[in-house]
Order: sequence, then C-alpha cells, then structure tokens
Amino acid sequence: MFLIILKMLLFLLPLNARIRLKKLATKFVIIGDLLYIRSFDGALIRCLMRHEVDMALYQAHDGECGEHFSSTYVYQKLPRLGYYWPTMLEDYELHIKKCEQCQKNSNLQPSPSHALHSIISPWPFFI
Repeated sequence: MFLIILKMLLFLLPLNARIRLKKLATKFVIIGDLLYIRSFDGALIRCLMRHEVDMALYQAHDGECGEHFSSTYVYQKLPRLGYYWPTMLEDYELHIKKCEQCQKNSNLQPSPSHALHSIISPWPFFI
C-alpha cells in the first residue's frame, strides 16, 4: 500500500525532481522495518532514527570503541560501525561541545596576556 501511494506522489513532482529522487532511491534498501544505505563498497549501513542517534554518538565517542577523537575521524568511523544519518558531522560536533573531558583536554588557543599595541615607524619604507 505504501509503494502505491509513493508512486502516485511521484507523478505530482516535476520531471527533474522525479529523476533526482529515483537516482537517490537506488542507494537505499528496506529490509524488514529498517532502512539501509549502500556504502561505496556495497556494504549495507543502517540508517538511524533520530532517537537512536544519541546512543550511536555515545558508542563512537565515549563507549568501548570511543577514545574522544576529533569529529572528522569519528565521521569516518561511524559508517564502519554500521551507522548512518544525514547530519552525522553536525551532530557529532555538538556532542563534542557538550563533552566535559574533551573540553578540559582540548588544545587551548594561546592568547596574549595583555592587549597588543601597534608600532608606527617614524619613516615608512626606510631601510
């Protein structure tokens, strides 16, 4: 029934949107009640629902396989763990900002202890 409704809605879209949607749909597979996306090597990676994202972030960052790594490393690591959702990078960066241990151990930006003062040369371009 769902597929019939989906096909009816497809005809309401303009032609270029239909073509784009069909190309995008070839990357996804439904097995049972779960949605999967095909990776570049053909492996199926599970697409997570919004309520499952926090648990995946915890496993990748704080859990047994997590070492409080940077966002780009974990962004590459999550598909290898078998997880995917469209806003992975943004969600993980927000997760890092909330992690107290990452904030304590992050690289601090060195700042001068006092205000900087510019020095004006009395003779510009004089050597």
